[in-house]
Amino acid sequence: MQSQKNLRSVGIIHKAHSLKGALKVSFEAFFIPYLSQVSHFYLLQNALPLPYFVEEICPLGAHYLLKFQDIDAREQAFALHGAEIYVDITQFKGLEKLLEQFDTGQLIGFEVFDEETNELIGVVDDILHYPAQELMQVLVDGKELLININEETLVAIDVETKKCWVALPEGYLETFLS
Repeated sequence: MQSQKNLRSVGIIHKAHSLKGALKVSFEAFFIPYLSQVSHFYLLQNALPLPYFVEEICPLGAHYLLKFQDIDAREQAFALHGAEIYVDITQFKGLEKLLEQFDTGQLIGFEVFDEETNELIGVVDDILHYPAQELMQVLVDGKELLININEETLVAIDVETKKCWVALPEGYLETFLS
């Protein structure tokens, strides 16, 4: 039986996609580079991790199409709707170290400052995870501002003071909030 200690959620099953058991899923942005190495995922059933072996994974717009071995009917796939997808992080070289560095979910509640002016932009309300990117949802005077989380835009983080600094394209803030 797989120990849950090393399991990490890397995605979610959205819905059945075909009559032959394929699933529409999304993965955390940090895990996408590891998809080609996956032989199986774990799904929790009755609080126990059960392995599901991968037959095929392929991009499907902003999501992925995932086909498990032995899931050959829409009804079987439908039963997995909403399930979180887990992996054993020790099976992927470098993944443990990557996850130890910083979890973007820690940014919720951080104050966001403009790198150039050092002015407060707003507070991180949520982190949105998409297959190709992660976004900070920042509340600015009651409006929602979305900022990519990458090395170019998120230029500094101070975990102790719960502050971060971003480099936004010229006019982005004004355009997005108008």
